[in-house]
This record gives sequence, C-alpha cells and structure tokens, in this order.
Amino acid sequence: SGIDGTYPAGLAVATVTNVDRNPAFQFAKVTAIPVAGTDQQRFVKVLTQEELKDYPRPDVKPEDGKPVRERAVSKRREIR
Repeated sequence: SGIDGTYPAGLAVATVTNVDRNPAFQFAKVTAIPVAGTDQQRFVKVLTQEELKDYPRPDVKPEDGKPVRERAVSKRREIR
C-alpha cells in the first residue's frame, strides 16, 4: 500500500489470504502470501517513472517528529 514508505504505493507485494480481527487487540492479524518469488531472489530493484515523495498521511500526525516507520520500530522495542 505504500503507507509506511517501505514500498512505493501501488506496488503489489503480497496477496492477503486471511484477516483475523480480535476485539482484545488494537490491530488485526493479517496473513498474506508474497506475490514475488521471495524464496528465489535475494535482491529486488524497484524502478518508478516519477520521483517518490514522502507525503504525510492525513490521518497520522507526528507524535515526536519521527517518521511513522521509526515510531513503529521504537514501539516494538518497548514491548519486548
């Protein structure tokens, strides 16, 4: 989807096979199958026609000045 900036928006990376929503948890558990043969390649290069820009998501406001991806990594470290 391109939301976190890992992949460009519109690039298909996986097919969702199951979504498990449990009201006890904040997020749903999503199971997906990679579209590309990830078991056959070590590297991938994504070529785009236009320059990728880091557009802010309208529904996410910076909490601490860090990009969304950095905040997510920090929160995972805090949980462990």
